[in-house]
Amino acid sequence: MDSSVTSISELLTNAENLVSAGFSAGYNFDETDACQYFDELIENSEMQGPIFSGILILEKTEKNFTIVDGLQRITTISLLLCALCEIYKGTSKNNEEAKNKIRRTFLVNKVEPKLKLNLNEQELYKKIIFCRPLSEEEKSNNLYKTYHEFLKKIKERKITGTQLFKIILRIKFMTVITDKSDIPARDLYQAINVSKDKSQINLISDFIVQKNAKTSSLWKKTVASYNDFKNKELLKNFIRDFLIIQNDGKLSDKNSLYNNFKSYFIKISAYQDSATIIENLCKHAQYYLKIIKSDFENKEIKNHINFLNKNKGQDAYPYLMEVLDDLENGHIDLEIFSNILMMINSLVVQRRQAPIAGGTVDFATLSKEINKMLILKDYSPKITDENKLTIREINQISTFGV
Repeated sequence: MDSSVTSISELLTNAENLVSAGFSAGYNFDETDACQYFDELIENSEMQGPIFSGILILEKTEKNFTIVDGLQRITTISLLLCALCEIYKGTSKNNEEAKNKIRRTFLVNKVEPKLKLNLNEQELYKKIIFCRPLSEEEKSNNLYKTYHEFLKKIKERKITGTQLFKIILRIKFMTVITDKSDIPARDLYQAINVSKDKSQINLISDFIVQKNAKTSSLWKKTVASYNDFKNKELLKNFIRDFLIIQNDGKLSDKNSLYNNFKSYFIKISAYQDSATIIENLCKHAQYYLKIIKSDFENKEIKNHINFLNKNKGQDAYPYLMEVLDDLENGHIDLEIFSNILMMINSLVVQRRQAPIAGGTVDFATLSKEINKMLILKDYSPKITDENKLTIREINQISTFGV
């Protein structure tokens, strides 16, 4: 592992490709951030010496670099260079030559961008570099907003292309370069960005793909099935609820999903192969969607699930995924499933309208009691924790309409 202070121009010149590790949730700079960044850059340029702009962590293979940390910083400066090229365009023969040289040296490797973003952003970035027409939807993306704001600021502040280029040449980073090692890039990223929960699903996805390439397509289909929802937190919510099942009902911090998932995976790997673990995860992900969408043919079941969703019964989702798995495997039938849903909804109504001495329910405990009931026909299940409703008390709650 080597570290040094490196100028952005040196990095972009020497690299043939700068590839996103794929963990970041996307480029989140917007026009406000771009405006502030540009103003600060100009102000800092008034002082002598280099303009220090933070830390980059890169994984190197020959002249190709994987960006472990610092993708947004490199992307922002690349967009600034694109704006500089646009300012030069058509102004004079010398400026046209300067524009082409900047593009060849810093932005393009042969006919493709040096910087390789995530798939959903790469095509737009390529259009910006090569000045291709953009749709209105593409213009609403943060990549274009930042680029457009840079163009506007250059004109407003009457900065010449030559002045701006000299400022960019002074930008330097503390750059840490590692060879491919036993520490995966995603673990380095997680250690650095521990508080950034937006990357958690990307880290988990990369972990799954690396563990078993054969089942990676199944996981990718699962992720795609969640992308249609307006609630962008839904997949994270599922992973969290799934881990609750695996961790005896204990809640997991969303910021630690990747570490918790990795711990679960390593632990269960002692008993199951990776393909089975991933298949089970994807199966539960579909159970979760069935609950969210109330996707049941049986009208009575559908009504019960609709009622649960409308009355904030989301804390029952981990338990319900287990129940759905029992139903799928023939351990319970639709009648038992309906009765379980009625019991849960009775509790939801009770705690919302008239709690019994502040009573709550521990669905993890409830799951264990139901499992005993299914195995031992004469077993009378109960929740023994203090201030918890017993199943008998739940059954005594008045019925409700669905």
